[in-house]
Amino acid sequence: MPTAPSASYTEGDLKLTGDIPLDGGPDFAVAVGHGASTGLRGEIELAYRPSSWDKYENLNLTFEGDSIASGDLEIGGDLETISLMANGIVAFNASWGLRPYLGAGLGFAQHDVTEDAFTLTVDGDTHEFASSSSDDTVIAWQVMLGLTYPVSHSAEARFGYRYFATSEADFDGIKADYGSHNLELEMLCRL
Repeated sequence: MPTAPSASYTEGDLKLTGDIPLDGGPDFAVAVGHGASTGLRGEIELAYRPSSWDKYENLNLTFEGDSIASGDLEIGGDLETISLMANGIVAFNASWGLRPYLGAGLGFAQHDVTEDAFTLTVDGDTHEFASSSSDDTVIAWQVMLGLTYPVSHSAEARFGYRYFATSEADFDGIKADYGSHNLELEMLCRL
């Protein structure tokens, strides 16, 4: 589930800040790597994370430090994130079959944003904004923890938690951060 990114836009003395509550959905990932008998594994992962929103929350529009407008604004949009990560994972031996694991990753993510057209009225003046799209490629990182269980001599099931985040993205002047909490169920196969 993505966290609600905070966004900001500044143009001269005009500043807009707020939160974008993202709707979560299924993420898709594929990884290729090598594991050692010691429990260490390295992998390269390609992932796709789609999400959307239908409003901005806690907006605050200020001009020269004075608040002009605040509240929620009904503006929808979509965010697609594609990431390429290098991960390191260590699994610990346990005599009861389940193996706890910890991992971390570092890489890059490309965010593609599409925002719906909307109308904004401030002090009786109506401003119309057309649909827009933008993208940015940023540094990404993640941490993982969970349990693995051997299903056969060449496969294991993994259930865990992952936090994925990126550095601040810039979408044509709108700056936003991104983070995602995920519960995951995976099947690992050895060739």
